[in-house]
Amino acid sequence: MNMVSLDICKRSIGLDSVNVSFLRDEGTQAGKKPFPLVITPRWESSLSFLTTWMEANRAWLDERLLQYGAVLIRGFEIDSGADMQKAMRSFQPKLNNTYRGTSPRNLIPGTEYIFSA
Repeated sequence: MNMVSLDICKRSIGLDSVNVSFLRDEGTQAGKKPFPLVITPRWESSLSFLTTWMEANRAWLDERLLQYGAVLIRGFEIDSGADMQKAMRSFQPKLNNTYRGTSPRNLIPGTEYIFSA
């Protein structure tokens, strides 16, 4: 593999390979952080790319999750609960399936960690 190909591979999973925005930029109250952070594909939208990108950028994603309270992954090829579980496990390999909220949640068929909202 030549140097140009290596640069393309590095760029393909870097932060510049996704678009980062907020769900609602306008109307944010003074002094409050906008949220959730929205991540959409810039060039590649496959599940394989997303899982590789999330693994490579885990620390950055973790910081953003703590900073904004939510990260919305949108526009990637996630066609089932199993796909979502694969993506989330690439970010957090030790997912917990204990739900501590008060609203009822149902396990999405074919998954261990993905519940309805």
